[in-house]
Amino acid sequence: MSDRSDALRSHPKVLLVSALPYLFSARLVLGLQEVGFSVAVVCPARHPVHHLRHPPMRYALGITGANSLGPFGARARVVTAIERFLPDAIIPCDDYATQILHRIARSAPAQVAQMLERSLGPIETYPVLESRTAQVKLARHRNIRTPRSRMIASQRSLPQALGAIGLPAFMKRDDSWAGQGVRKIGDDAELWEAWRELSNQHSLIQALKNIPTTGLRHALAGIRRERPAIHLQAAVGGQPANRTVVCRRGEVIDGFSLVAVKTSSETGPASVVRVTDNPEMSAAVDTLAKELHLSGLVGVDFIVGDRRDAYFLEINARATPAATLSVGGSPDLLGLLLQTMTVSSGAPARSVAGDTIALFPDEMLRDETSPFLESAHHDIPTDEPGLVEFGLEQIRQKVLK
Repeated sequence: MSDRSDALRSHPKVLLVSALPYLFSARLVLGLQEVGFSVAVVCPARHPVHHLRHPPMRYALGITGANSLGPFGARARVVTAIERFLPDAIIPCDDYATQILHRIARSAPAQVAQMLERSLGPIETYPVLESRTAQVKLARHRNIRTPRSRMIASQRSLPQALGAIGLPAFMKRDDSWAGQGVRKIGDDAELWEAWRELSNQHSLIQALKNIPTTGLRHALAGIRRERPAIHLQAAVGGQPANRTVVCRRGEVIDGFSLVAVKTSSETGPASVVRVTDNPEMSAAVDTLAKELHLSGLVGVDFIVGDRRDAYFLEINARATPAATLSVGGSPDLLGLLLQTMTVSSGAPARSVAGDTIALFPDEMLRDETSPFLESAHHDIPTDEPGLVEFGLEQIRQKVLK
C-alpha cells in the first residue's frame, strides 16, 4: 500500500452537508477534527461554521430547495463538492440535508451513489427514513412499542381518527423537523385548526408566507407536489428521550441514551439532557438499524414513561446535537466513527462532561435565568468566541421579536 493510501486510511476525509444554520453542526466540525478527521462542509453563506477560528474547507450550497435541478441548485452543488473533495464518508446535519443526499443518490453516477450508501445505508431504505408514518409501521411490524396512531387521509376522516385516538393527541406531518410539523391537540377546535395548517404546509403559497419566520431556505424545503402523510398520534405521558448511535452496515457499534430534562418548546428539541440507561430503547434501535441496514451517525427519538416504557417516535438518519457530546460514562461516538474507517484503534478520547448537560444556546433561548446554566454542565464553546457570539445573536433576535 502506498504512503498516500496509508495517510488516507489514518486521516479519513468526511464531508458534512448542513443546509440549515444549526450551531451544533459547527461543533460537529470541531469534534471530527479533534479525533482525527479531515473535514469539509457544504453550507449556506449564513452559517456558524464560517465563525470558527480555523474554519474547514467550505463549499457553497445552492439557494433553492431540495427538489431543485440545474447547476445552481443544492443538489448540483453537493455533487460538485463530493467530486472535488472525494470524501471517505458523508454526514448530513439536518433533515433538509438528508433529503438532498437521498435525492442525489437516486440519480447519481455509480461512484457517488456507492459513497452515499456506505455513509447512510441502502438507497431502497430512504423512503422509510423520510417518513414518520413508514417508520412507525416498521416498528410495529418488529414488535417495538409505539403510541397509538391513525392516518388522516382527508378532512372528512378527522372525526374517525379522533374517535379512535382520543384526546390529548398530537397531529404530525411527514417531511418536517424541529417540531415544526407537530401540533398538540387538546380539543376539537385545535384539531380542525391543526389540520388546516398542516395540510397546507407543502404549498408554494404557504412557503412564501413562512419566509419571514423560517427563512427562505427552510421555507422552500417544505414545498411538495403532493401533501405529505399526516397522522394523529395518542399523547403518551413521559419524557422525550433519544438514543444516538454509530452504525455500520446495520450493526450498532455503540451509542448512548439521553432523556430531555427541559425542551425548547412543547414539541421542540431538548435544551437540557441527562444520560440514561434504557434497555428497551437500546433493543429497539438495534432492531431498526439492522432492518434498515443503517450506517453512520443516527439518532432515534422516544417517549419514556414513568415505568420506563420506551415508545418509539421516529428515526433521525443524520447527525444530531447529541453526537457532538462526550458525556460521563458513555462512548465518544466521533472517535468510534473514526475507528470504523481506519486500521488504528487509537482514536483520542475527547474531554468528558457531566451526566446532565445544558445545551447552548438552546437553554438560554428557553430561559436566560435557568438554574441549569449553573447546576448542569453548560455546553458553551468558550474557546470559539465566534460561535458564542452566533448563539448570543440568536438570543437577542428572540428578545426583539
